[in-house]
Amino acid sequence: MKSVACLLLCLFVLLPARAQDRLALPFEQVDSLYLVALEEAHASALHSDTSLAVFPDRPDEVVAAWGGLLQAFSAHLQANGFAWTEPIRGYYRFYFHPDGRIHRVVYNQRGMDAARATRYNELLDRFSRTYQFPLTADRPFAQCSPATFQPVAP
Repeated sequence: MKSVACLLLCLFVLLPARAQDRLALPFEQVDSLYLVALEEAHASALHSDTSLAVFPDRPDEVVAAWGGLLQAFSAHLQANGFAWTEPIRGYYRFYFHPDGRIHRVVYNQRGMDAARATRYNELLDRFSRTYQFPLTADRPFAQCSPATFQPVAP
């Protein structure tokens, strides 16, 4: 019971109030205790130790679903007028509710000025509110990877 109370404290109090409204947050804006709480609350979709994976017998499905998420986000950027001429490289950790809705995204991306980074975050946040991951589980889960979005002309 004590650990549940600590987890709830970390999830709802330690994250600054202004950030609680956002689903997508750059790593540098997230308190390390909150990251620990997220990790403890979400098992890995895939894991080298399959006994720790949420989808131990479905790696191909997870990889395909993850690729679909990244492609959908790239299309979302384009559909909302976010064009880029250099690759966007980043690292993304998505935390999902059991039903596949996105709970939180923590990411690190490089190569943008502050104004573009702000717009990128807004678009990632909006995407995260509507995107439905195609896999579901009996518990919250997470998936991560580096990703590179190739240039799209304006």
